[in-house]
Amino acid sequence: MASSKSNTIKPPWPGWLKTLIVLLVLAMMGFGTVAMMSHLATRKWEQYADSLRARGEPITLEELQARRPIIPDEQNSARVIERFAAELDQRGRIQVPDNVLVLGQRSMLRVGDDEIEVGGKSALDVDFFRGIPRHTVEPSRQYFETQEELLEILAALRDMPQGRFDIQVAPNPIHTLLPHLTGVRQAGKLVSLQHTVQLISGDSESAYDNLELSFNIAASLAEEPFTISQLVHSACQRLALQQTENHLLLADMSDAQLRKLASTIAARCNQSRFLDGLRGERAVLVGVCEALIRGDMKPSDWFQNQGSANPLDAARYFTPTFIIRKNQTYMAKAFSRLIDEGNDPIKIIKAARTLEGEARKLPKTLILARFMMPSISRATVLDAKTHARFDCTISGLAAERYRLETGELPATIEVLVPKYLDSVPVDPFDGKPMKLAVTEEGIVIYSIDENLVDDGGDVAQRDNLNHPFDVGFRLFKQEHRGLRLIDEPIPNER
Repeated sequence: MASSKSNTIKPPWPGWLKTLIVLLVLAMMGFGTVAMMSHLATRKWEQYADSLRARGEPITLEELQARRPIIPDEQNSARVIERFAAELDQRGRIQVPDNVLVLGQRSMLRVGDDEIEVGGKSALDVDFFRGIPRHTVEPSRQYFETQEELLEILAALRDMPQGRFDIQVAPNPIHTLLPHLTGVRQAGKLVSLQHTVQLISGDSESAYDNLELSFNIAASLAEEPFTISQLVHSACQRLALQQTENHLLLADMSDAQLRKLASTIAARCNQSRFLDGLRGERAVLVGVCEALIRGDMKPSDWFQNQGSANPLDAARYFTPTFIIRKNQTYMAKAFSRLIDEGNDPIKIIKAARTLEGEARKLPKTLILARFMMPSISRATVLDAKTHARFDCTISGLAAERYRLETGELPATIEVLVPKYLDSVPVDPFDGKPMKLAVTEEGIVIYSIDENLVDDGGDVAQRDNLNHPFDVGFRLFKQEHRGLRLIDEPIPNER
């Protein structure tokens, strides 16, 4: 008789069921591990973010926005530029003739005595020191006269040294739009044309008034926490500084005017907010990571927005939170390294170049940082150039005041201290005092620029990268001043 126990023996589990159970256990362990790693990475990020906020550092675009000053509409230059841009749009972006200075186009670039073809078209340059092509004068004057209504709108900016555009930060930061930048650029160029035509026509008083106007147009972007906004801000400032140099070649200023203009320029230099631009870049990257975690965007969306190929197709649908948090922390710390250098251009440029070198060697776990972090070193160099031009221009105005009193241009920059300058400015590229070179026609106060080579104040010649050898402010002797017209072939007649 068979044992009753033999009747209770259960058949073994089938192999497929055992495999399924093992896979389920492994999956649960995997998800548990990912969840734990994500929790730890999130906690690490939160601790770092809290440490930044404890230092008064904003982390998000909303926090940066909250730091911007509120400006009443009647004092807000942004409202004037918005009206200008709306009027410009209504006119359908009138076609500018190619031979209009500042706004026109040319496809040739003069280098020394040669002209070379350049990619695309660039604005027709204004170089009073080399000379203005005769054939551009009348078309520029005629175009200027057709823009009286637009210029009348912009004239209100003379009493508005600050601005604040309304910016709505999108849940997905890459969708935050800055359409007003085009209006600011166009306003700066149009006023530069006005100043140029007024100088050519000998209307120096009106031209002087437009210098203040040009700096105020740039100032409308001073408080914006975006690198692109700060780069446009710097470009408008450089245009105004160039107008200042041109002005003293063609027209005299009184000591009172020179003092006032130097004070305006010094205030605008102190208004530079490049560090806030870096904070904005950090906030954008932080916001992108938050949008990835919320599911508001995919890694591939970033590259579609950048108009480039997407190296993250494999991560299109799922990227673990701990990977995103790890990249978020790294990118925030990377930009904090730049911001921590303060306003020292030499240290910021060095730090930016170091970060770009490190980015090429990041491990696969930091792939988001490797491909999302923008190249910022060029922006740091451009900011240093702008500061160099500010200091050189202020020193140039001091040298002109010296000339008015003594009848001679200074032979050294040191003689301007302390009566005309509080101190000799420091070159942002090498940390040494700015230099003064005496030329046959006058003087040049200059920085050695990014190539770190002292080219003797040669700010006109350009190297094979189209960079000036040095950056500076030219001030000519009285006998060498005045309008220079040169006979150049009209482009379409070549």
